Formats: sequence, structure tokens, C-alpha cells
Amino acid sequence: MIEDVFEGIFRVIGRLIGYFVIEIVFEILLKGTSYFITRLFTKNNPNPEGLLVVFVGAVF
Repeated sequence: MIEDVFEGIFRVIGRLIGYFVIEIVFEILLKGTSYFITRLFTKNNPNPEGLLVVFVGAVF
């Protein structure tokens, strides 16, 4: 009975930690580096949230 309560709490905490780790990896590693790569090869400033930046990050 008490195990079910702790299992639910740990599952929620695990999901939260997993969400933050994935979000940090996506934002910093993929979008950050791809923004700088895209900025090197374009004339104007690219949109950091744009499709081109996300595509370059996925390819990189």
C-alpha cells in the first residue's frame, strides 16, 4: 500500500527529471550549436526557433 504511493511519486519525479534533461539537451546542444552554424553560413540572422536551425541541428 505505501509502496504504491512511493512508486507514483518516484514515477512523477523521474518523468520530471527526464523531461528537463531532454529539454536541456535539445535547447542547448541542438539549437544552440546549430544556430551558430547557421549564422556562419547565412547573410542575415536566422530565427533561433526557426525550421532551418532545427534542421541543421538534426543533421549536425
